[in-house]
Amino acid sequence: MTIAQLPPHIETDLTRTVQNTKEEQIQARPANKLEKVDANNRNFLASDPIYTTNLSAFPIEGLSLHHDFISDDEMHMLVDLLDTGDENDSLKNWKYSGFPKRRKQRIILQNIHETNNENSDDSTCSQAYDKKWEWLIKRVHNLTSKSSITTGNDDIKEHFQKPNVILVEEYRGASPSGANVFEPNLDSTSYIAELIIGNHTLQSYKRPIERSDECWDLIPDKNTKILTLKNSLLVKTGESLYDWRCNNSSSLQHWKNKSEINDGSDKYLVGLDLPDGMGKLTRGKDYRCISIKMRYDANPEKFLEHEVLNGVKKRLSTLKVNRQVNYIPPLSDLLTIIVTTSPIKSNPSTEVLEKAFETFELAGHDFAYKCRKIIMCDGLRLQEDKVDKSKKQSKVTKKHSNVKQALRNGIANHDQAKKYRLFKIALMKLCAEADVNFSKGELSPFYNTKVVELKERHGYGFALREAVQEEHVTTPYVCVIQHDRTFMRKTPLYEVVQSMMNHSDQIKYVGMNMRSNLLLRDIFIGKYGRVSYEELEKIVIRPPELNLPASIYGRNGSSVKEMVSMVSDRIRRNIIELQKTYFNCQQGISYLDWLKDNNLDDSERRQCTLTPTLFWYDNIHVTESKHYRDFIFDPKFKMVARGGFVEDKLSPVIVRSVERRGLSKGHERFGCYILDDHSGMFFTGHLDGGSYLTAEEKEALIRKQSLQRKQK
Repeated sequence: MTIAQLPPHIETDLTRTVQNTKEEQIQARPANKLEKVDANNRNFLASDPIYTTNLSAFPIEGLSLHHDFISDDEMHMLVDLLDTGDENDSLKNWKYSGFPKRRKQRIILQNIHETNNENSDDSTCSQAYDKKWEWLIKRVHNLTSKSSITTGNDDIKEHFQKPNVILVEEYRGASPSGANVFEPNLDSTSYIAELIIGNHTLQSYKRPIERSDECWDLIPDKNTKILTLKNSLLVKTGESLYDWRCNNSSSLQHWKNKSEINDGSDKYLVGLDLPDGMGKLTRGKDYRCISIKMRYDANPEKFLEHEVLNGVKKRLSTLKVNRQVNYIPPLSDLLTIIVTTSPIKSNPSTEVLEKAFETFELAGHDFAYKCRKIIMCDGLRLQEDKVDKSKKQSKVTKKHSNVKQALRNGIANHDQAKKYRLFKIALMKLCAEADVNFSKGELSPFYNTKVVELKERHGYGFALREAVQEEHVTTPYVCVIQHDRTFMRKTPLYEVVQSMMNHSDQIKYVGMNMRSNLLLRDIFIGKYGRVSYEELEKIVIRPPELNLPASIYGRNGSSVKEMVSMVSDRIRRNIIELQKTYFNCQQGISYLDWLKDNNLDDSERRQCTLTPTLFWYDNIHVTESKHYRDFIFDPKFKMVARGGFVEDKLSPVIVRSVERRGLSKGHERFGCYILDDHSGMFFTGHLDGGSYLTAEEKEALIRKQSLQRKQK
């Protein structure tokens, strides 16, 4: 195999690490010229030249690259097949749209088989791949079948088999790279053949010190980026498949710097010239890289059954032995609602809180009108206050000149402080009136609400710490809501509490999903890789208490339809695209696979999922009161800082715990999960209290803008 060093301008910030014996040769090489050297790399296939940023990383056993594996016409045919597949296409609904725009999407075709017996009753025959892909699968097989691999005894050799699993990924611009910590745990005779179409890309390869998911220490001179040209096929087996971390690189460093552009063009549209007439490497709006990964699993049915089905069954059996509560008290006896508020621009108006409270009925009648509520009003600091010099703090006016940012940190001037006092007076009046009107038969979500004023600035985290103390909360669970967070559709809060009671040894926190964590599993894979994700799958919980009517929850449930009917046309289009994105990504695909593997139909009942999260979201969530009091806010652990948010400091603690103890054990002490009913839609939304305008302010702004237009 031939190895070549990429020129420096491909990676301007890359520290070139080479063997001492080659340093003088590389320094003497003319600028931007490739150096080709022979390497005794034990690849199972002969390889075309490999262009890399680090010669010393080689040899990488089991890695081979094949340029021009397909023609440009064949490439365009594959792209069209992905983009315009009909309803019967195996890759139907492949779209690169929706939210977020640049996010990769994946389609997985599993258990592809070909049969010569048209009358065969083999159940796997019904899963035969679309014939439009047959030529590509055969071509990969023709390449890989030329070699054999020794298994066990040196006298026994097996040939590489035809691919029976396909995975498609797309990358645009600075989309998540989708790093694989390690490739999936396949049979020793397995391989992965990755075809790159659309544009050129860089494959990032990193060699850890040891082969372990928990090992994040990398060998310094074993990191490299390999140029993978469009239409080329990268084949991995052996060491390169099992011992190296790899991903498609999509960082901004592939763009030219401003100093390199003299023609005034947009830096994001200017590509880097690759050596030897190989074209350009770009990261602009026209950049599109599609990765088609084909692999062979020696026994995909056994692999799926062992890794997925058994994991699910084991988890369900574990749930059954947990303590089951025969009598579930009413929600008002179980749950206290804590709402946190602080100075915001719209004070003294209570409109933000009123908008938020109006949505409480979506979480149930008892939640909105019977559960006790506590509104924690945080204190503030005046901008004009002088700071104790002994504490070595600067004046707040120097740090927070932006009004929104200052208020976010509890810093207000005298006018804002006055408005905040008036806001609290109006809020207390609102709650008192709700209690009086309730006795007259008029329902208000502000009924049975206590307003607590904090004298000093605590910040969200410490204000919440004060709120969960036993003098305020006597129920076993609390639902924490920030003043500008809302429910967007019907949410099964009572069922969530039931599941937490019945599985209290596992579930400590349940967050209602929002737009930013709707694709939680895809976020996890992008950060920690496929193998870690497969371990995550084993600790996903599907409590029987959250097996709910499909008429309300799920993709075609009334909760989504009612939500869609209430929004504008623009938002409605975004919601539809978001649902398409969801079911083309791992979050939706994993649910469909679970139904298929368990031979279940969700037309009448929808099984909601609790997915483990390594991020403690401050968004609307239900938590055990004692979990907050005795663990999260335990002063000896210092997991929450004064003046900050819980999620900011606690989330890194969860990640470090997982890195030290492993995913299952590291996560179980926090017990945090995100609720998903697999509808492709989120449960909660955000009003953005810092920028919120009341109805009166909106009218004033409209009048002002109208006057300005007339004057022009």
